[in-house]
Amino acid sequence: MIRALHPRKQIREPFICWQCCAKYHQGVPRGRPGRRLLGPQSQSSYHDIQRWQASRSVLSKPPSRSATQASIRSNERGGALSQFDANSDVRNRLRKWQFDNGDLPVSTLIDQGERSSQSTINTSTNSTQIRGILEYNAESQDEQQCISSDEPDLVDMGGARTFLLPGDLVVLPFLGSKISELAIYIRQIDTQGQFYTMSGSWVARRVTQPPFYVPGFVEAQSLDDIIPFLPDSLVPKNREDRLNQFQQSLPRSIGKDLVKKMIRFWEEADDVYLSAASKLENAHRYVADPFRMETASLNSITEKVLGSLYPQDANGQYPEQVLFAVHRHIAASYGFQTFLNGTLRAGGVYKILSLNELNEMDKVHEIVRKYTERKAKDAPQKGPLHYFAEKCQRLIDQSREHRQFTTYGSVSPLTKGTEAVENFRHGSPNVESDATESMFIRFIESWSGFRSFPPSSPFPGTASTILRATDRYQGVELDNKTGWTFLQEIGALPPWETRGDYDIGLPGKGHRLQCEPTCVTEGFTKDKLAGIRKDWDQLPVFCIDAPDAREIDDGISIEPTDSPNEYWLHVHAADPASHIATDSPVAKAAARLVTNYYGPDRVVSMLDSSVVAEKFSLAPDRPCTTYSARINLDGEVLEHSVTAGIIRNVVSLTPDTFREIGISRKLMPKETIYSVGSVLNHAPDQAKTRLAINELSEEHKKQLQIIHSIGSQRAKLARKNGACTVTQMQFDVSVDFGGAQWEKPTISHSVRYLGDPAITISVPKQLEDIDRVDDAVAHVMLLAGNIAAKWCSERGIPIIYRVTQRDESKEDPRHYFERAVLPNMDAAGNVPTEVTHQYLQYVGSAQPSTTPGPHILAGADMLTKCTSPLRRYPDMLNAWQIGAALLEENRLGRSLVGNTSDSIFPFSKAAIDAELVRIDTIERSSRKAMDSSRRHFLAQFLFRAWKFGEAELPSPLRFVLKNKDRCDQPIGRLVEFEATATLNLSKRESFENVELNDVLEVEIEDIDVYLGQIIVKPIQKVTDPEVVQEILR
Repeated sequence: MIRALHPRKQIREPFICWQCCAKYHQGVPRGRPGRRLLGPQSQSSYHDIQRWQASRSVLSKPPSRSATQASIRSNERGGALSQFDANSDVRNRLRKWQFDNGDLPVSTLIDQGERSSQSTINTSTNSTQIRGILEYNAESQDEQQCISSDEPDLVDMGGARTFLLPGDLVVLPFLGSKISELAIYIRQIDTQGQFYTMSGSWVARRVTQPPFYVPGFVEAQSLDDIIPFLPDSLVPKNREDRLNQFQQSLPRSIGKDLVKKMIRFWEEADDVYLSAASKLENAHRYVADPFRMETASLNSITEKVLGSLYPQDANGQYPEQVLFAVHRHIAASYGFQTFLNGTLRAGGVYKILSLNELNEMDKVHEIVRKYTERKAKDAPQKGPLHYFAEKCQRLIDQSREHRQFTTYGSVSPLTKGTEAVENFRHGSPNVESDATESMFIRFIESWSGFRSFPPSSPFPGTASTILRATDRYQGVELDNKTGWTFLQEIGALPPWETRGDYDIGLPGKGHRLQCEPTCVTEGFTKDKLAGIRKDWDQLPVFCIDAPDAREIDDGISIEPTDSPNEYWLHVHAADPASHIATDSPVAKAAARLVTNYYGPDRVVSMLDSSVVAEKFSLAPDRPCTTYSARINLDGEVLEHSVTAGIIRNVVSLTPDTFREIGISRKLMPKETIYSVGSVLNHAPDQAKTRLAINELSEEHKKQLQIIHSIGSQRAKLARKNGACTVTQMQFDVSVDFGGAQWEKPTISHSVRYLGDPAITISVPKQLEDIDRVDDAVAHVMLLAGNIAAKWCSERGIPIIYRVTQRDESKEDPRHYFERAVLPNMDAAGNVPTEVTHQYLQYVGSAQPSTTPGPHILAGADMLTKCTSPLRRYPDMLNAWQIGAALLEENRLGRSLVGNTSDSIFPFSKAAIDAELVRIDTIERSSRKAMDSSRRHFLAQFLFRAWKFGEAELPSPLRFVLKNKDRCDQPIGRLVEFEATATLNLSKRESFENVELNDVLEVEIEDIDVYLGQIIVKPIQKVTDPEVVQEILR
């Protein structure tokens, strides 16, 4: 809930400067009696809220280019003070100022419960650890030609963009405080953004995703007069995220209108809150599921809570003031969490806690409160917490007979002398838990696993009190990490469990998500396209997949044409969509998960894996959608088509086999292996179907060579159009439980786990230039995505395209590519890291959109994803749309080219647009969760090797400094494991002057298994130039 502090339109003490008043009112606010309260704590506003304006004010759009910095004239600066008579006394000058500026606000602050993520895992290292190259083969002047002058326009994403532009309105939460301010984004200097706030102050902070923003709130040109009064370089760390006063007084004409507009926006949102207070107070009840965690966009939440109380535009969007009023309330509610792992996108996506979780939070808090009160009075303890603590003491003592407690975020592996059992993964039930005890366990799980508690709430203290009651964690910080270890010690959590999986709420995770179905099979139908499928007969379809690939999504085939050096290249994608009703339970389950989750220890599929293996994974006599291109050996597409089909002849092989055939030589071993535990060398069943080179016929090899050649030529064409292949070396992880598969955990009893998984870390070796090969398969798949995008665009079919956003505040990335990338590219296609990094900054991240446009990093004029419908919901949605078009064309007997209606398709453009925010956020969050899981198992491997001697580690380790994290800690690359680590320079004065790209010999100082963090300490700097050069390649 929100406490609003409103500005006074008339300063009662005219002899006090308004800036002093602002500072005063940023302290404890005082209110007047008789005012309606807006928050959980009785705080009132300073003046009557204006009535909601009859017509909504139109917000101006951002200009075509960001405003340039205005010059400062000395007479302008002097004019700022010349409004007062220099000879008049201070009192008269203040009276004059009051007369001219009495309607300016003193301060408007938002008291809210914005919850920043409690995770301290650094997420800013991806862009700073790029070791990739632009694989461009500069063989001729023709290949160095400039990008075509008739290049298509980049897509203007409007409010769905993932970056700020000058003039955007944002909410700025301040770390460690309940206070936030509305502010207008002014500009970016390096990594810092500058903002002008409602209180007339300015703020410099890292440009990150704000909890709420309004695009184009004011014209960028209206900020020109403020820019000269702001610093033109990075501000020191100690001044980041602080309200700063202007060193020179602003002229009265500067900033006044901006502040007024922000105040007016705030007041209009206040009016919405007052008129809909009863609905907003019960918002969580309107949208929450009794037992399941949900996700929803802000507009969707508003629609469920306010309904038709306020008008929506043609696209179903509510006015920004209405959305802000709802955001302010739910941001302060314990039942909602902002999904900060997504993109900027106006409106945001929120996690919605279940009704059961919220109710249990209150129940446990009340039990613990009574326990604390009795303890303070030295009264006898006979309540639920007392009995739970006693039981936990016994379970913890039992656990420590076999596993040591550690402060590294995990219990130890089994101590020597303890015999492991064969099926240790599922554990053996120990002591039964009653309903109250289970509630306590779920409460700690919400705290340390799901991290559902905002830092400003009382619940983290409640959880710490529960741990303290067990009397087993003396001298240990009672934080989330200790709570996680506590769950392991009482048998509520396996010792190898990964925390990152909780962020995306994987089905069946822990105790709280047991109600989530792990497989849904209701909704499969007969093949809707059976009557129009083309039989590909005995045409060989090459499925090129890793040995452990679970779903075979796509295959490639090739046919000669009547013209020499021209072929029909076909990409056959699996087609589950034609067998699934769009509104069925299985479709809804897939939409909810959005994408398959591939963790080292568990795979979660959006479609039931057994059904996929039996019916849809590509194999003989399976349905497919085929994307075809008539193409020459230069990679130029002459014609394209899309058909529904059925394949009969499937040839399976691995990517390594395909590459060896394509480059006509054997690839050298390219990885270093480390492991702990007993690794069983059992090959996956899928690997048995992959053919080796000597098992392929000469005809098959010839066809594969042609496919590889065309794919390589497509890569060259893509590079000419700005494509960038970023090859970031990184480790891989495999976890072996002796063949035991994942099962839902036992929650009725505590469980003892007498065994530890084998963990294998594979670290790739740097390839020499001569060994670098284009991923021809990837570029063939990109070709299929380009064909699908063009085919659908020609027919007006609403699908999910992947586009590069237009950022008017930056140079067009295609022009930068021509100006800076090509001239710096060597014969092997290498480009200096700093040029690559800058290019990626200009390009930005690709976004899903229903409007087609270029995808620069793929070198495509338009692109969609269509080749993995077994594991990506957007691909399956596209397949539904394409299938409907194929049926309609067959019914009409003609092409749909030129169609402008979306009524014949399962999903309208508006319906897809409404889902894009959620889809994009979950896609990104799932990738982060999978990366977090990998880091967890690397940390667990190092923990077992370093502290318990289960494996020998390289010594010394080498570390390359790459950046500093948000806490100003040096971070970089741990060379031997191609992983991120933090360098601790505390009390090490001799290393204070280390610089970026310095190479140090280091050793492990600490490991946080809970967060997947590695902390190293320096030993000495590496000075041998040849060694340094080799490491930095």
